[in-house]
Formats: sequence, C-alpha cells, structure tokens
Amino acid sequence: MIMVLIFEKLIKLSQMAYKLLQCSINNFDRNDFLNTYKNLLYEKGFMSIGNIVHQNELYYEFKRFYGEEFLKLLECDIDFNNTIIG
Repeated sequence: MIMVLIFEKLIKLSQMAYKLLQCSINNFDRNDFLNTYKNLLYEKGFMSIGNIVHQNELYYEFKRFYGEEFLKLLECDIDFNNTIIG
C-alpha cells in the first residue's frame, strides 16, 4: 500500500514538473511568484503578518505531507538543523 501511495505521488510530481516545463520562462515575473508564494504561506498559517516564516511548522508539515519514504526516494533528506536562513 505504501508503494502505491509513493507511486501516485511520483506521478503527480512528474505531471506538475511537465506542466512547469511547458510554460515559457518569459511569462514568469519574479515578484509575482514571490508574492504568490508568500500569500500561500500566509493562508496556510506558515507566515505571520510581519512576513516571518514559521519554519518549524513548515518543515514538519512538508515532511508529513510527502512522507519520509518519498523524500528519501527523491534523495531529498532535509536536515532542519542544517538550514540556511536568509
């Protein structure tokens, strides 16, 4: 069952990547992308009004959403104690 869920996540991720690759890079505005990202963080409760990202909660939910097995398969082993905040 776990392998089926991982396979479904891989398919969804590949579909999203394909969709991004079909877009023209000229259509992306860095500020629009940044504002969209900030708005999503705020809506999900991962950013405060002062634009402070709640990294602990974001990290936890990211790992919970994707799962340890899926992240390891993608060689995306995130070490929260070794992050760069900028």
